[in-house]
Amino acid sequence: MKYFILLSFLLFISVISSFSLNILKYFKRKLKPTPATLLTTTTPPTTIPQTTTQSITTTQSINTTKRPWQQWNITLNDTLVLRLGYRGVRKYNRDNRPTVLTFVNVTKVFKRGKVNKGNKEVKLIVMVSKIIDNQNTCQLLRTVCNATKVKNNTRYYVERVKLFNVIVKGECKPTVNITEIEEKAKKREKERANTSTNTSTITSTIEKEK
Repeated sequence: MKYFILLSFLLFISVISSFSLNILKYFKRKLKPTPATLLTTTTPPTTIPQTTTQSITTTQSINTTKRPWQQWNITLNDTLVLRLGYRGVRKYNRDNRPTVLTFVNVTKVFKRGKVNKGNKEVKLIVMVSKIIDNQNTCQLLRTVCNATKVKNNTRYYVERVKLFNVIVKGECKPTVNITEIEEKAKKREKERANTSTNTSTITSTIEKEK
């Protein structure tokens, strides 16, 4: 009987201990703070908005980009080349009176742009003679003509000219009679214009008779 009571007491103690331990673990789990879950976030790339000034500047830089000049595949003594060079000389004389330049010849020709895009230009380096201190000197005149727009019934009209004011060594005498070339060219243009007018008149008359 004594042993039975002792065994029962020990069993009771073990049950109480186990129960107490389970209760402690339960409250420990409840009271223990759970670690915060870290969420991985992806920050979207920031886009800097383009201001109006930046847009205007970019557009202007594109529009004002100079097209490269290329060699113009045409002979320097071609009637068109000589006439364009002569037009540049006349424009310079009109804009810079009383300075007078005399056309000698054309030394170089360049082109850039396209007619169908409306931006074709031609550039000529013209040798001219200029009287300095009662001496005839050779200088170079740059002439740029627009080859797409028509102004004063002239397609290749002179946009700008510039005299380099650098004396070129050599004999500075005209190699062609530019006045005669200009007169013959104008005469041919007048004849073509009259022919075109007569053709239009005949066509109009035929249409009316129908």
